Amino acid sequence: MEVTVGAFMFMILLALGFFTIVLSRENFLSRTYHVQVVFDNVKGLREGDNVFVRGVSVGRIKTLEIKPDGVHVGVNLEQPVELHEDYAIEILPSSVLGGRYLNIYEGSHGAPLIPKTEVVRGVTPVDLIDEATKTTQMIKKALDEGKIIDNLKATMSQLNDVTAKLSRGE
Repeated sequence: MEVTVGAFMFMILLALGFFTIVLSRENFLSRTYHVQVVFDNVKGLREGDNVFVRGVSVGRIKTLEIKPDGVHVGVNLEQPVELHEDYAIEILPSSVLGGRYLNIYEGSHGAPLIPKTEVVRGVTPVDLIDEATKTTQMIKKALDEGKIIDNLKATMSQLNDVTAKLSRGE
């Protein structure tokens, strides 16, 4: 009886381990290529987010570490990626509701390759809400400093005077 219960528990643990590996989509038997990318700000990128090259998912974000020179993002790739001098690595929104992914543009094939020892830097992501807020503040500041609103008020007052005189026939 004890052997049967032990064997049953062992089978349950094996099944649990198998399903954990399958659901995490990690392939422990395949070769992965590790790339370290440094960003000033990652704007909500998380471990486990996808990595795309030319629209194809090629890996996942493995680690995020804050260091004095920026945020170091550890990326595990299923295929090697050769970066040329005009490469660009950027964080893009995956949907309107949130979520991010890392997009790697390898650069033009005519450009020289970067050395494997060089620190790979990412492009600081743009947050549309922050940009819209800054633009609105700049417009408001320009309107206030340039006395544009005061000029518009004076112009509207003069237009009212002119239309009043026209309607009186003057």
